Amino acid sequence: MDEYNVAYFAQINAEEGEQARRLADLLIWKYAPKSVLDVGCASGLYLKPFLDQGVQCHGVDFSEAVLSDEVLQIPRELIKTIDISKQEIRQKADLTLCIEVLEHIPASGAAASIKHLSQTSQTIFFSAAQPGQGGHGHINCQLKEYWQKLFADNGFKRDIQDEDYLRTIITSGYHMGWLVNNMMVFKPS
Repeated sequence: MDEYNVAYFAQINAEEGEQARRLADLLIWKYAPKSVLDVGCASGLYLKPFLDQGVQCHGVDFSEAVLSDEVLQIPRELIKTIDISKQEIRQKADLTLCIEVLEHIPASGAAASIKHLSQTSQTIFFSAAQPGQGGHGHINCQLKEYWQKLFADNGFKRDIQDEDYLRTIITSGYHMGWLVNNMMVFKPS
């Protein structure tokens, strides 16, 4: 997939670094995870702040371009390249992140992706682009209810109380608007 190249990931690194640091600080404070998995981790940008604070980290991504030394934010051996719409994720963690990933996967792969994601953790911090958001490679922008149903089909429900709490803190500092609009927290029903 040529559209997800080194330049694409370098731009994300430049734009979202501060947000990644703030989010990690908040999630460490709220959930105290000993391990974090980032599904659709790209260069490892959102894992790096966790790793810097001693949290065990692993990531998976579809694109081989994330393994380029030009963009890589964490050690290469911590990232596996897989297609989550077709392959189970073997890694488990205390906290799983999946941030703005599934809108890049065709609708035909959404249910399998959520099934695989749901098998990784008891706490999942999730966001996906909604209709009209725009963005590079967005082919399956859906309302939150769409994702909520797919998670429910796998025994997970939204934790609205956690979402409201996290949103309040996130909006008090630097953030990109899509994070506040799209974030959800899922836990077993």
